[in-house]
Amino acid sequence: MIKKTTFVIVCISLYFCNLSWTQDSVYAKKIVQLLASPNFHGRGYVDNGLEISADFIEKEIGTIGLQPFFEGYRQQFLMPVNTFPGKVSLCLDTACLQPGTDFLADPASPGLSGSYQVIKIQKKVLKNPGKLKKKLVGAKDKFICIEHRETGTHNNTEKENVNGLVNMLQYDPRLENAGVIELTDSRLYWNTATFLAPRPSFLVKKGAINGCPDSVIIDVENRFISEYHGSNLAAFIIGEAAPDSFLVFTAHYDHLGQMGNACYFPGANDNAAGVALLLDLARYYTRNKPRYSTAFIAFAGEEAGLIGSKYFVENSPIDLKKIKFLINLDLVGNGDEGITVVNGSVHTSAFNKITEINGPAGYFPIVKPRGEACNSDHCPFHEAEVPCFFIYTMGGTNAYHDINDTYQSLRFNKYNALFNLLTAFVDSF
Repeated sequence: MIKKTTFVIVCISLYFCNLSWTQDSVYAKKIVQLLASPNFHGRGYVDNGLEISADFIEKEIGTIGLQPFFEGYRQQFLMPVNTFPGKVSLCLDTACLQPGTDFLADPASPGLSGSYQVIKIQKKVLKNPGKLKKKLVGAKDKFICIEHRETGTHNNTEKENVNGLVNMLQYDPRLENAGVIELTDSRLYWNTATFLAPRPSFLVKKGAINGCPDSVIIDVENRFISEYHGSNLAAFIIGEAAPDSFLVFTAHYDHLGQMGNACYFPGANDNAAGVALLLDLARYYTRNKPRYSTAFIAFAGEEAGLIGSKYFVENSPIDLKKIKFLINLDLVGNGDEGITVVNGSVHTSAFNKITEINGPAGYFPIVKPRGEACNSDHCPFHEAEVPCFFIYTMGGTNAYHDINDTYQSLRFNKYNALFNLLTAFVDSF
Protein backbone atom coordinates (compact mmCIF):
# COMPACT_ATOMS: atom_id res chain seq x y z
CA MET A 1 0.00 0.00 0.00
CA ILE A 2 1.39 3.43 -0.95
CA LYS A 3 1.95 5.77 1.95
CA LYS A 4 -0.24 8.87 1.95
CA THR A 5 2.73 11.27 1.66
CA THR A 6 4.18 9.29 -1.23
CA PHE A 7 0.78 9.28 -2.92
CA VAL A 8 0.49 13.07 -2.56
CA ILE A 9 3.99 13.60 -3.98
CA VAL A 10 3.19 11.36 -6.95
CA CYS A 11 -0.06 13.26 -7.58
CA ILE A 12 1.71 16.62 -7.39
CA SER A 13 4.43 15.39 -9.75
CA LEU A 14 1.87 14.12 -12.23
CA TYR A 15 -0.06 17.39 -11.95
CA PHE A 16 2.95 19.53 -12.79
CA CYS A 17 4.01 17.12 -15.53
CA ASN A 18 0.59 17.47 -17.12
CA LEU A 19 0.62 21.21 -16.50
CA SER A 20 3.94 21.58 -18.29
CA TRP A 21 2.52 19.86 -21.36
CA THR A 22 -0.65 21.90 -21.11
CA GLN A 23 1.43 25.05 -20.98
CA ASP A 24 3.27 23.98 -24.12
CA SER A 25 0.03 23.59 -26.05
CA VAL A 26 -1.35 26.76 -24.48
CA TYR A 27 1.74 28.63 -25.66
CA ALA A 28 1.37 27.23 -29.17
CA LYS A 29 -2.31 28.10 -29.33
CA LYS A 30 -1.54 31.64 -28.21
CA ILE A 31 1.04 32.04 -30.97
CA VAL A 32 -1.34 30.72 -33.64
CA GLN A 33 -4.18 32.92 -32.40
CA LEU A 34 -1.96 36.00 -32.58
CA LEU A 35 -0.37 35.29 -35.95
CA ALA A 36 -3.73 34.47 -37.53
CA SER A 37 -5.46 37.55 -36.12
CA PRO A 38 -6.43 40.60 -38.22
CA ASN A 39 -3.64 42.59 -36.53
CA PHE A 40 -1.11 40.62 -38.58
CA HIS A 41 -2.97 41.25 -41.88
CA GLY A 42 -2.52 37.71 -43.14
CA ARG A 43 1.29 37.96 -42.76
CA GLY A 44 1.57 39.32 -46.27
CA TYR A 45 2.49 42.40 -48.23
CA VAL A 46 -0.35 44.81 -47.45
CA ASP A 47 -0.45 47.01 -44.34
CA ASN A 48 3.06 45.81 -43.42
CA GLY A 49 1.77 42.37 -42.42
CA LEU A 50 5.00 40.50 -43.15
CA GLU A 51 7.15 43.00 -41.26
CA ILE A 52 4.81 43.01 -38.24
CA SER A 53 5.05 39.21 -38.19
CA ALA A 54 8.85 39.27 -38.45
CA ASP A 55 9.07 41.78 -35.60
CA PHE A 56 6.91 39.56 -33.39
CA ILE A 57 8.84 36.35 -34.15
CA GLU A 58 12.19 38.12 -33.73
CA LYS A 59 11.14 39.38 -30.31
CA GLU A 60 9.91 35.91 -29.33
CA ILE A 61 13.20 34.31 -30.42
CA GLY A 62 15.09 36.87 -28.33
CA THR A 63 12.91 36.19 -25.31
CA ILE A 64 13.54 32.45 -25.65
CA GLY A 65 17.26 33.22 -25.61
CA LEU A 66 18.53 31.73 -28.88
CA GLN A 67 21.81 32.78 -30.46
CA PRO A 68 21.58 34.69 -33.76
CA PHE A 69 23.09 33.68 -37.08
CA PHE A 70 22.63 37.25 -38.30
CA GLU A 71 22.38 40.67 -36.72
CA GLY A 72 18.95 40.87 -35.14
CA TYR A 73 18.29 37.27 -36.26
CA ARG A 74 17.42 38.56 -39.76
CA GLN A 75 18.66 37.52 -43.17
CA GLN A 76 17.21 40.04 -45.59
CA PHE A 77 16.48 39.50 -49.27
CA LEU A 78 14.52 41.14 -52.08
CA MET A 79 11.55 39.69 -53.95
CA PRO A 80 8.91 40.88 -56.45
CA VAL A 81 5.26 40.71 -55.43
CA ASN A 82 1.90 41.99 -56.64
CA THR A 83 -0.31 43.50 -53.93
CA PHE A 84 -3.86 44.81 -53.49
CA PRO A 85 -3.70 47.59 -50.90
CA GLY A 86 -7.04 49.27 -51.67
CA LYS A 87 -10.36 48.36 -53.23
CA VAL A 88 -11.08 44.99 -54.82
CA SER A 89 -14.73 45.05 -55.80
CA LEU A 90 -16.70 43.14 -58.43
CA CYS A 91 -20.33 43.63 -59.48
CA LEU A 92 -21.90 41.33 -62.09
CA ASP A 93 -25.03 42.89 -63.57
CA THR A 94 -26.75 44.25 -60.45
CA ALA A 95 -25.16 41.84 -57.94
CA CYS A 96 -22.12 43.06 -56.01
CA LEU A 97 -20.13 40.10 -54.74
CA GLN A 98 -18.33 39.45 -51.45
CA PRO A 99 -14.53 39.18 -51.78
CA GLY A 100 -13.08 35.92 -50.52
CA THR A 101 -16.51 34.28 -50.25
CA ASP A 102 -18.04 34.88 -53.70
CA PHE A 103 -14.96 35.70 -55.75
CA LEU A 104 -11.21 36.08 -55.84
CA ALA A 105 -9.13 38.32 -58.06
CA ASP A 106 -6.28 36.55 -59.82
CA PRO A 107 -3.20 37.39 -57.69
CA ALA A 108 -1.36 38.70 -60.75
CA SER A 109 -4.17 41.08 -61.75
CA PRO A 110 -3.34 44.71 -62.54
CA GLY A 111 -5.54 47.54 -61.35
CA LEU A 112 -8.59 48.49 -63.38
CA SER A 113 -11.76 50.46 -62.76
CA GLY A 114 -14.89 50.82 -64.85
CA SER A 115 -17.95 49.21 -66.42
CA TYR A 116 -17.59 46.66 -69.23
CA GLN A 117 -19.71 44.52 -71.50
CA VAL A 118 -19.26 40.75 -71.28
CA ILE A 119 -18.70 38.18 -74.01
CA LYS A 120 -19.77 34.66 -72.96
CA ILE A 121 -17.70 31.65 -73.98
CA GLN A 122 -19.03 28.15 -73.36
CA LYS A 123 -16.80 25.14 -72.73
CA LYS A 124 -17.53 23.67 -76.15
CA VAL A 125 -16.26 26.89 -77.77
CA LEU A 126 -13.01 26.63 -75.84
CA LYS A 127 -12.51 23.20 -77.39
CA ASN A 128 -13.04 24.56 -80.94
CA PRO A 129 -10.15 26.83 -82.07
CA GLY A 130 -12.12 28.22 -85.02
CA LYS A 131 -15.14 29.27 -82.96
CA LEU A 132 -12.90 30.63 -80.19
CA LYS A 133 -11.01 32.81 -82.68
CA LYS A 134 -14.29 34.32 -83.92
CA LYS A 135 -15.39 35.05 -80.36
CA LEU A 136 -12.11 36.81 -79.57
CA VAL A 137 -12.49 39.15 -82.57
CA GLY A 138 -15.47 40.75 -80.86
CA ALA A 139 -13.93 40.76 -77.38
CA LYS A 140 -11.79 43.86 -77.69
CA ASP A 141 -12.15 46.04 -74.56
CA LYS A 142 -14.73 43.64 -73.16
CA PHE A 143 -14.65 41.03 -70.44
CA ILE A 144 -14.75 37.36 -71.36
CA CYS A 145 -16.83 35.07 -69.15
CA ILE A 146 -16.05 31.35 -69.09
CA GLU A 147 -18.73 29.04 -67.73
CA HIS A 148 -16.40 26.61 -65.98
CA ARG A 149 -12.81 25.46 -66.06
CA GLU A 150 -12.37 21.72 -66.67
CA THR A 151 -11.42 20.34 -63.25
CA GLY A 152 -13.40 17.11 -62.89
CA THR A 153 -12.96 15.46 -66.28
CA HIS A 154 -11.19 12.10 -66.47
CA ASN A 155 -9.57 13.10 -69.77
CA ASN A 156 -6.36 14.75 -68.51
CA THR A 157 -5.24 15.82 -71.98
CA GLU A 158 -8.56 17.56 -72.62
CA LYS A 159 -8.42 19.21 -69.18
CA GLU A 160 -4.90 20.50 -69.79
CA ASN A 161 -5.85 21.86 -73.21
CA VAL A 162 -8.89 23.73 -71.88
CA ASN A 163 -7.01 25.09 -68.89
CA GLY A 164 -4.23 26.19 -71.21
CA LEU A 165 -6.73 28.17 -73.29
CA VAL A 166 -8.16 29.79 -70.15
CA ASN A 167 -4.64 30.80 -69.11
CA MET A 168 -4.11 32.27 -72.57
CA LEU A 169 -7.23 34.43 -72.19
CA GLN A 170 -5.88 35.67 -68.86
CA TYR A 171 -2.18 36.12 -69.56
CA ASP A 172 -1.49 36.41 -73.30
CA PRO A 173 -0.38 40.04 -73.89
CA ARG A 174 -1.37 39.89 -77.57
CA LEU A 175 -5.08 39.62 -76.79
CA GLU A 176 -7.21 42.75 -76.42
CA ASN A 177 -9.94 41.62 -74.03
CA ALA A 178 -10.22 43.84 -70.95
CA GLY A 179 -10.40 40.95 -68.49
CA VAL A 180 -11.70 37.49 -67.66
CA ILE A 181 -14.42 36.11 -65.38
CA GLU A 182 -14.35 32.40 -64.72
CA LEU A 183 -17.29 30.68 -63.02
CA THR A 184 -16.50 27.60 -60.95
CA ASP A 185 -18.14 25.20 -58.53
CA SER A 186 -14.75 24.34 -57.03
CA ARG A 187 -13.43 25.75 -53.77
CA LEU A 188 -11.94 29.24 -53.96
CA TYR A 189 -8.29 29.41 -52.96
CA TRP A 190 -5.77 32.20 -53.46
CA ASN A 191 -2.04 32.52 -54.05
CA THR A 192 0.75 35.09 -54.22
CA ALA A 193 2.00 36.41 -57.57
CA THR A 194 5.50 37.64 -58.35
CA PHE A 195 4.54 38.96 -61.80
CA LEU A 196 1.89 41.21 -63.31
CA ALA A 197 -0.68 39.92 -65.80
CA PRO A 198 -1.77 42.06 -68.77
CA ARG A 199 -5.40 42.12 -67.59
CA PRO A 200 -7.41 41.40 -64.43
CA SER A 201 -9.30 38.16 -64.03
CA PHE A 202 -11.69 36.84 -61.40
CA LEU A 203 -12.69 33.41 -60.17
CA VAL A 204 -16.38 33.48 -59.18
CA LYS A 205 -18.42 30.86 -57.32
CA LYS A 206 -21.30 29.63 -59.43
CA GLY A 207 -23.66 29.94 -56.49
CA ALA A 208 -23.02 33.68 -56.28
CA ILE A 209 -24.60 34.39 -59.69
CA ASN A 210 -26.87 32.62 -62.13
CA GLY A 211 -24.63 32.13 -65.14
CA CYS A 212 -22.44 34.61 -66.99
CA PRO A 213 -23.51 38.26 -66.65
CA ASP A 214 -24.14 40.78 -69.41
CA SER A 215 -22.04 43.48 -67.75
CA VAL A 216 -19.39 43.88 -65.11
CA ILE A 217 -18.34 46.78 -62.90
CA ILE A 218 -14.93 46.43 -61.29
CA ASP A 219 -12.72 48.54 -59.08
CA VAL A 220 -9.32 46.99 -58.39
CA GLU A 221 -6.35 48.82 -56.91
CA ASN A 222 -3.04 47.04 -57.20
CA ARG A 223 0.59 47.88 -56.47
CA PHE A 224 3.35 45.81 -58.00
CA ILE A 225 6.51 45.94 -55.87
CA SER A 226 9.61 44.85 -57.78
CA GLU A 227 11.87 44.82 -54.71
CA TYR A 228 9.99 43.94 -51.56
CA HIS A 229 12.24 43.52 -48.52
CA GLY A 230 11.67 40.12 -46.92
CA SER A 231 13.47 38.58 -43.95
CA ASN A 232 14.30 35.04 -42.88
CA LEU A 233 14.71 34.68 -39.11
CA ALA A 234 17.36 32.22 -37.96
CA ALA A 235 18.82 31.27 -34.58
CA PHE A 236 20.45 28.32 -32.87
CA ILE A 237 21.46 26.54 -29.67
CA ILE A 238 25.02 25.19 -29.40
CA GLY A 239 25.12 21.43 -29.00
CA GLU A 240 26.82 19.95 -25.97
CA ALA A 241 28.37 16.88 -27.63
CA ALA A 242 28.78 17.92 -31.29
CA PRO A 243 28.64 21.71 -31.65
CA ASP A 244 29.86 21.62 -35.27
CA SER A 245 26.99 19.39 -36.47
CA PHE A 246 23.44 20.68 -36.86
CA LEU A 247 19.90 19.46 -36.62
CA VAL A 248 17.51 22.01 -38.13
CA PHE A 249 13.83 22.84 -37.69
CA THR A 250 12.17 25.12 -40.26
CA ALA A 251 8.74 26.68 -40.85
CA HIS A 252 7.57 29.52 -43.06
CA TYR A 253 5.82 32.42 -41.35
CA ASP A 254 4.51 34.29 -44.40
CA HIS A 255 1.02 33.78 -45.77
CA LEU A 256 -1.16 35.39 -48.45
CA GLY A 257 -1.92 38.67 -46.71
CA GLN A 258 -4.87 40.72 -47.91
CA MET A 259 -6.85 40.97 -51.12
CA GLY A 260 -7.87 44.58 -50.75
CA ASN A 261 -8.90 46.27 -47.53
CA ALA A 262 -11.93 44.03 -46.87
CA CYS A 263 -10.51 40.51 -47.17
CA TYR A 264 -7.58 38.87 -45.37
CA PHE A 265 -6.31 35.29 -45.22
CA PRO A 266 -5.61 34.20 -41.61
CA GLY A 267 -3.29 31.28 -42.43
CA ALA A 268 -3.71 29.52 -39.08
CA ASN A 269 -2.81 26.03 -40.29
CA ASP A 270 -0.69 27.43 -43.12
CA ASN A 271 1.55 28.17 -41.38
CA ALA A 272 1.03 29.89 -38.03
CA ALA A 273 0.79 26.39 -36.54
CA GLY A 274 4.21 25.48 -37.91
CA VAL A 275 5.75 28.66 -36.49
CA ALA A 276 4.17 27.97 -33.10
CA LEU A 277 5.63 24.47 -33.03
CA LEU A 278 9.02 25.81 -34.15
CA LEU A 279 9.09 28.35 -31.30
CA ASP A 280 7.86 25.80 -28.78
CA LEU A 281 10.63 23.40 -29.79
CA ALA A 282 13.13 26.23 -29.34
CA ARG A 283 11.80 26.80 -25.81
CA TYR A 284 12.11 23.09 -25.08
CA TYR A 285 15.72 22.83 -26.23
CA THR A 286 16.82 25.84 -24.24
CA ARG A 287 15.71 23.86 -21.16
CA ASN A 288 16.94 20.49 -22.46
CA LYS A 289 20.31 21.10 -24.09
CA PRO A 290 20.65 19.13 -27.34
CA ARG A 291 23.60 16.92 -28.24
CA TYR A 292 23.96 18.57 -31.63
CA SER A 293 23.72 22.26 -32.38
CA THR A 294 20.09 22.89 -33.24
CA ALA A 295 18.92 25.63 -35.59
CA PHE A 296 15.46 27.18 -35.88
CA ILE A 297 14.63 29.02 -39.11
CA ALA A 298 11.41 30.91 -39.97
CA PHE A 299 11.24 31.63 -43.69
CA ALA A 300 9.48 34.40 -45.59
CA GLY A 301 8.50 34.16 -49.24
CA GLU A 302 7.36 30.52 -49.16
CA GLU A 303 3.96 31.29 -50.68
CA ALA A 304 5.65 33.26 -53.47
CA GLY A 305 7.71 30.27 -54.58
CA LEU A 306 10.06 29.22 -51.74
CA ILE A 307 11.99 32.44 -52.23
CA GLY A 308 13.25 32.79 -48.65
CA SER A 309 14.43 29.20 -48.28
CA LYS A 310 16.14 29.28 -51.69
CA TYR A 311 17.97 32.43 -50.65
CA PHE A 312 19.00 30.86 -47.34
CA VAL A 313 20.42 27.77 -49.04
CA GLU A 314 22.38 29.94 -51.48
CA ASN A 315 23.67 32.15 -48.63
CA SER A 316 23.70 29.74 -45.72
CA PRO A 317 25.55 30.63 -42.50
CA ILE A 318 25.65 26.88 -41.85
CA ASP A 319 27.88 24.57 -43.85
CA LEU A 320 25.14 22.51 -45.50
CA LYS A 321 27.32 19.40 -45.31
CA LYS A 322 27.24 19.69 -41.50
CA ILE A 323 23.45 19.42 -41.31
CA LYS A 324 22.71 15.89 -40.08
CA PHE A 325 18.97 16.29 -40.67
CA LEU A 326 16.37 18.98 -41.32
CA ILE A 327 12.68 18.85 -40.43
CA ASN A 328 10.31 21.28 -42.13
CA LEU A 329 6.98 21.96 -40.40
CA ASP A 330 4.03 23.14 -42.46
CA LEU A 331 0.28 22.50 -42.03
CA VAL A 332 0.62 20.86 -38.61
CA GLY A 333 -2.49 22.11 -36.79
CA ASN A 334 -4.46 18.86 -36.80
CA GLY A 335 -3.49 15.19 -37.13
CA ASP A 336 -6.62 13.12 -36.46
CA GLU A 337 -5.80 10.92 -39.46
CA GLY A 338 -2.04 10.84 -38.95
CA ILE A 339 0.96 12.53 -40.55
CA THR A 340 2.61 12.46 -43.94
CA VAL A 341 6.39 12.49 -44.22
CA VAL A 342 7.61 13.92 -47.53
CA ASN A 343 10.93 12.26 -48.44
CA GLY A 344 9.93 9.36 -46.19
CA SER A 345 10.51 6.93 -49.05
CA VAL A 346 13.81 8.66 -49.84
CA HIS A 347 15.43 8.57 -46.39
CA THR A 348 14.10 5.18 -45.37
CA SER A 349 16.35 4.68 -42.36
CA ALA A 350 15.23 7.96 -40.79
CA PHE A 351 11.61 7.22 -41.68
CA ASN A 352 11.88 3.81 -40.00
CA LYS A 353 13.06 5.59 -36.84
CA ILE A 354 9.89 7.68 -36.82
CA THR A 355 7.63 4.66 -37.31
CA GLU A 356 9.50 2.72 -34.61
CA ILE A 357 8.96 5.60 -32.18
CA ASN A 358 5.32 6.04 -33.15
CA GLY A 359 4.45 2.33 -32.95
CA PRO A 360 4.57 1.65 -29.20
CA ALA A 361 3.67 5.24 -28.28
CA GLY A 362 0.63 5.29 -30.57
CA TYR A 363 0.96 9.00 -31.28
CA PHE A 364 -0.68 8.79 -34.71
CA PRO A 365 -2.88 6.16 -36.38
CA ILE A 366 -0.82 6.45 -39.59
CA VAL A 367 2.67 7.68 -40.39
CA LYS A 368 2.53 7.84 -44.16
CA PRO A 369 5.67 7.97 -46.31
CA ARG A 370 5.74 10.11 -49.42
CA GLY A 371 8.38 10.57 -52.08
CA GLU A 372 10.06 13.73 -53.31
CA ALA A 373 7.82 16.79 -53.58
CA CYS A 374 8.93 20.39 -54.01
CA ASN A 375 5.93 21.71 -52.10
CA SER A 376 7.48 23.49 -49.11
CA ASP A 377 10.71 24.93 -47.75
CA HIS A 378 12.50 21.61 -47.40
CA CYS A 379 12.83 21.50 -51.20
CA PRO A 380 15.87 23.80 -51.71
CA PHE A 381 17.70 21.87 -48.98
CA HIS A 382 16.76 18.54 -50.55
CA GLU A 383 18.04 19.76 -53.90
CA ALA A 384 21.29 20.73 -52.15
CA GLU A 385 21.53 17.12 -50.88
CA VAL A 386 20.69 17.94 -47.26
CA PRO A 387 18.81 15.00 -45.69
CA CYS A 388 15.39 16.32 -44.76
CA PHE A 389 11.73 15.62 -44.13
CA PHE A 390 8.67 17.78 -44.62
CA ILE A 391 6.04 16.70 -42.09
CA TYR A 392 2.38 17.73 -42.29
CA THR A 393 -0.69 16.47 -40.45
CA MET A 394 -3.75 14.85 -42.00
CA GLY A 395 -7.41 15.22 -41.06
CA GLY A 396 -9.31 18.07 -39.49
CA THR A 397 -10.02 21.22 -41.45
CA ASN A 398 -9.76 21.25 -45.23
CA ALA A 399 -9.37 25.04 -45.29
CA TYR A 400 -6.35 25.95 -47.39
CA HIS A 401 -5.35 29.28 -48.95
CA ASP A 402 -8.77 30.69 -48.20
CA ILE A 403 -10.46 32.92 -45.63
CA ASN A 404 -11.57 29.90 -43.57
CA ASP A 405 -8.08 28.88 -42.38
CA THR A 406 -8.73 30.40 -38.97
CA TYR A 407 -7.54 29.72 -35.43
CA GLN A 408 -11.04 28.47 -34.59
CA SER A 409 -10.86 25.84 -37.36
CA LEU A 410 -7.92 24.01 -35.74
CA ARG A 411 -8.29 21.29 -33.12
CA PHE A 412 -4.71 20.98 -31.79
CA ASN A 413 -5.71 17.54 -30.45
CA LYS A 414 -2.51 15.96 -31.78
CA TYR A 415 -0.16 18.82 -30.95
CA ASN A 416 1.53 17.10 -28.00
CA ALA A 417 1.77 13.87 -29.96
CA LEU A 418 3.68 15.58 -32.77
CA PHE A 419 5.86 17.46 -30.30
CA ASN A 420 6.78 14.21 -28.51
CA LEU A 421 7.40 12.37 -31.76
CA LEU A 422 9.73 15.09 -33.04
CA THR A 423 11.78 15.35 -29.86
CA ALA A 424 12.10 11.56 -29.64
CA PHE A 425 13.19 11.45 -33.28
CA VAL A 426 15.85 14.08 -32.62
CA ASP A 427 17.03 12.12 -29.56
CA SER A 428 17.53 9.07 -31.80
CA PHE A 429 20.46 10.73 -33.60
